[in-house]
Amino acid sequence: MQRAVLQYLSLNLDMQEEATKLGNLFRSMDKSRTGKLTKDQIREAIKKLKNYDIPEQEMNEVFSQMDSNKDNMIEFTEFLSSAMSQQIALKEQNLKIAFDFFDSV
Repeated sequence: MQRAVLQYLSLNLDMQEEATKLGNLFRSMDKSRTGKLTKDQIREAIKKLKNYDIPEQEMNEVFSQMDSNKDNMIEFTEFLSSAMSQQIALKEQNLKIAFDFFDSV
């Protein structure tokens, strides 16, 4: 259910600039121009962008979390909802830190 809500929200983003950046990133990763990313394309992007050679087990976990329809490909909506999930989690974490700080003052 949460994934479905995030996918819906990803299609109706108010943050057009962020969606544009993520769209550009997705297209740069999609070397075959299929509109879908393979595990190898994501691995290559992680290595290039983060200079990190991701271990196979970690890659499988990341890919599995992103692949909500379990077709072994990452479509743009899956990519976008995964990115938004991380941003939402970071915002929630930052809010909690701020609230904890002000509660202690």
